[in-house]
Amino acid sequence: MVITIKMLAKELSKMNGQRPIFNERLINSFGELIRQHLVANDVVRLNRICKFETKMRGARRGSDPNDPDHKLEFSAVRVIKVTMSNIVKKAVKNNY
Repeated sequence: MVITIKMLAKELSKMNGQRPIFNERLINSFGELIRQHLVANDVVRLNRICKFETKMRGARRGSDPNDPDHKLEFSAVRVIKVTMSNIVKKAVKNNY
């Protein structure tokens, strides 16, 4: 099942008594704050959930999957790395 921001906002409303539209705006604002900090190259640590950070992925060579003899050059690029907390990892692992 895919959980959307609207669905989370509705669930959060049951927990905090706020209207769903308020919670939806809150969640969207939270996402925007995370985006701004990642653009600034900050590490965003959400204890008990995860850690967001950016890393430089080095330049590399690869092959075209449709033509393995054709070599491709990939330039260095900044990527987002998400590391889940041990609490989340254990919860997911124990439910399977």
